Amino acid sequence: MEMLEDRLKKVTEEVICLVDLYGGTPSNTVAGLSQRYDINVVSGLNLAMLIEVYVQKDILTMEQLIDTALSAAKDSAEDVIMTIKGKR
Repeated sequence: MEMLEDRLKKVTEEVICLVDLYGGTPSNTVAGLSQRYDINVVSGLNLAMLIEVYVQKDILTMEQLIDTALSAAKDSAEDVIMTIKGKR
């Protein structure tokens, strides 16, 4: 946690932290740090979310970036077998 705080002390812009599970250690840690630093935390991290956020990070506002992350997480889930069978 010290290493993360050292980095946050040097950052001059808003930060978005993508974490895997809500309530997990990474989520809880950065949520706690958000009391002292300008951090946004989005849980549900998967590869689709990471790629979308990374590609859009220099284009979108923070609010738009958070919406993009949430949307990517929701849109990337698929029942593969039901889709293949044409039932979804």
